[in-house]
Amino acid sequence: MKTKILQITLLTMMVCGFTQNIYAQGGTLPLNSSVNGNIGSATPDVYTVTTTSDGLLRLTLSTTSPTDLYVQLFDNDGTTPVSASAESYSNSTVTVVVDGLAPGTYKAIITPFSTAYGAYTLSDSLFTTPLANDVEPNGSAASAVVLPQNGSKTGHVGYYYNHLRDTTDWYKVTTTADGMLRVYLSTDSGSVHSTTSTNPLDVNMYLYDNDGTTQLGAVEVFNGNKGASNLITADGLAPGTYYIKIQPYSTAEFANYTLSDTLFNATLANDAEPNGTRATAVTLSLNSTKTGHVGYYYNHVRDTTDWYKVTTTADGLLRVYLSTDSGSIYSTTSTNPLDVNMYLYDNDGTTQLGAIEVFNGNKGASNLITADGLAPGTYYIKIQPYSTAEFANYTLSDSLFLPKYPTDAEYNGTPATAITLPINSNNIKGHVGYYYNNQRDTADYYKVTTTSTGMLRIILSTLRGSVYSNNALDFNIFLYSSDGTTQIGYKEVFSGNNPTTDSLALSSLAAGTYYVKIQPYSTAEFGDYSLNVLNAAGSLLPVTFLNFDGLLVDNKANLTWSTATELNNTGFQVQKSSDGQGFSTIGFVKGAGNSSLIQTYNYTDIKVLSGYNYYRLKQVDIDGNFNYSSTIRLDFKNFDWAIFGNPISSNSWIQLQVAKTSKVAFAIYTIDGKPVKIIDKGTLSTGTYSIPLDLGNIPAGIYIVKLVSDKQTFTKKVIK
Repeated sequence: MKTKILQITLLTMMVCGFTQNIYAQGGTLPLNSSVNGNIGSATPDVYTVTTTSDGLLRLTLSTTSPTDLYVQLFDNDGTTPVSASAESYSNSTVTVVVDGLAPGTYKAIITPFSTAYGAYTLSDSLFTTPLANDVEPNGSAASAVVLPQNGSKTGHVGYYYNHLRDTTDWYKVTTTADGMLRVYLSTDSGSVHSTTSTNPLDVNMYLYDNDGTTQLGAVEVFNGNKGASNLITADGLAPGTYYIKIQPYSTAEFANYTLSDTLFNATLANDAEPNGTRATAVTLSLNSTKTGHVGYYYNHVRDTTDWYKVTTTADGLLRVYLSTDSGSIYSTTSTNPLDVNMYLYDNDGTTQLGAIEVFNGNKGASNLITADGLAPGTYYIKIQPYSTAEFANYTLSDSLFLPKYPTDAEYNGTPATAITLPINSNNIKGHVGYYYNNQRDTADYYKVTTTSTGMLRIILSTLRGSVYSNNALDFNIFLYSSDGTTQIGYKEVFSGNNPTTDSLALSSLAAGTYYVKIQPYSTAEFGDYSLNVLNAAGSLLPVTFLNFDGLLVDNKANLTWSTATELNNTGFQVQKSSDGQGFSTIGFVKGAGNSSLIQTYNYTDIKVLSGYNYYRLKQVDIDGNFNYSSTIRLDFKNFDWAIFGNPISSNSWIQLQVAKTSKVAFAIYTIDGKPVKIIDKGTLSTGTYSIPLDLGNIPAGIYIVKLVSDKQTFTKKVIK
């Protein structure tokens, strides 16, 4: 029994001796603390150091004479060195510095040189980073950290522990509107003791689309191994989630950083999406405005096209305006070149009625499409960047400029649907040649029945479609017998494509029913007209006035007026009044006698009264009969307007007094706000104007007349 106990004791002593030889001394080296030791053999002393955050770890070894020791830091496995060794010899102190370490347990190993054993002091210091770490793991797009829109995050990248390096940090930012996204990265040293050699600060940043692979931008953040800042700008982005990757330039580098983002929103509100097809077109109200964006990109999809539709309510000239604007306050001509195409289509969405490029050297620009001679209906507008990689913000608006004359009753394009005209009908108004949906109103028919044999005279006065129309005016008048097909008369009404008046006259025409056809000379032409039908016993008013206006120039009243037709017209007495009641003649202007052409007249009053000045024309026939024009009032010290003739009739007019050069337009609405008619006078100089207010065949009722003068709006109520 004694022998067995002795054997066990000897074995235990051998094991203990073996362990002591491997780990002569050592244990735990507390963080930011020190230990004392005395190495007495060739066996190294091993200490474990556990760090709690990223940082720079410094080991300090001090020895006493004649001790000669080496100190080295190893990874968690105790075999992979993470530093070079440092020798502390005979009362000296050495340090080992390792930067860019992630939290973990490391081994500090002290080894003697030969047999130079002795006492030592080992201490450690962890110098942590000035910036908080990012949330780990975030080394893939799937584990990306959320970066708030217009927010910031701090983080670390490239820190090392236990054979693993945090080589990549991913973030994701979700934008809520179209705009320009800027992502900023600023780098910072790992700690107060980090140097350009331990921490060179060279970092790459990438911006990706929602798939995490399609690159939208990349920068290197580097400034000679110092802290630096740089940014990625991605313009023309639609709302969505985008990814950001941060990565050291080389696999052995690390850095601290601040990441932030800013979304610079578009200056104009977006259009309602989806509207990329004719079927999803956004409604653009008549004479209104919309704003929108086109060409913005997200997740491999670009908003390449915006569609709108506008429904007109009357014949007229349709203008569609497009103004482009930069995507944001920081968009540039390189990121946002602003080159946009606009197309106007017929109701089918494929028949093009107009096209323009809105471009002015990569700056914001404006342009318009004018489509004249359009009949009421729904038209489509397409907005598209010039190239598939471009985008823009825009303002879209439309204006319908109505003809001065109301249209004829449709349909009247055949003898069977002809409008019946009483004999000696005066100033029958109509339109012909207006177009919609691949159909054109090519002819208007009228039916006239005479009761006795004699002369029949058909007088046609042509007029352009609107104040902005420049349409050629070349009309044909055909007269047919009672069968509606046998032609018995023809006249072309033409004066160099200008408005004019001409007539077709047939003498000794037997009593009966005849058909009159009004038709443009060519199938692509259109126009407005006034029709008068007379027989031997009929007559027109001596003079048909087109306008009567006044303008003050150098304290003189310049009066101008025009006539469409004149019959036995001796001339015009110019009459003036201070109160609009009692008039006196101040001058006389000779008339043309008989004329079917537009005649223009003027008269200058050099004795302008202080206050109001009323003027009218007294037209005098050869036989002494007379008629009066409308009355205008001039007072150039005030802005004023009035409507004369209410309830509204064909002889009503608007008296407008303009105090300074202004843009002037009138809009007539139903009592519930539906647009009826637009009278756009463009820019008017200081003066007084008499503007006809003829509501034509609009139903009886109460209407609102809105005057827009520059930025001021005025309204009056009228009855028809």
